[in-house]
Amino acid sequence: MIDGRAFFSRYIEAIESAESYIFIETYIFCDDKTGRKIQQSLIRKAQEGVEVAIIFDAFGSLSL
Repeated sequence: MIDGRAFFSRYIEAIESAESYIFIETYIFCDDKTGRKIQQSLIRKAQEGVEVAIIFDAFGSLSL
């Protein structure tokens, strides 16, 4: 069984291992501890030259 902690740990590992591009589509993206970790990983990869694109649902991500 994969719980939230394991899922997001692997999610961030996948972001960190990207070399060319990262395309993410998600319903919910929250401004919480996990969301900020993901955000920082995406920013870091973009600064390294990796193409980063994220699409999220406006209703599911109201906190942003």
